[in-house]
Amino acid sequence: MDGTIHALTDNQNEAYWKQLPRERQLRFASYAPTSDQPIESLKILNQKQAKLVAMYPSGQVSMNNLYCGYRLEIHTF
Repeated sequence: MDGTIHALTDNQNEAYWKQLPRERQLRFASYAPTSDQPIESLKILNQKQAKLVAMYPSGQVSMNNLYCGYRLEIHTF
């Protein structure tokens, strides 16, 4: 594929975030802040996720400010 990449607008990112399953929202929120560091253990990741579940006992998770999406405008396939 060849094409042009466009960053999504804040509104588009927010709309997409809201449609994600809660599990994916929690996963991104717990892993994204540490994505540039080695993962020390599964136990630590599970503890982070448990804290987030407690912060958001029901409903959607607030969109992480690191979350962003892109759209590929395909020119050739």
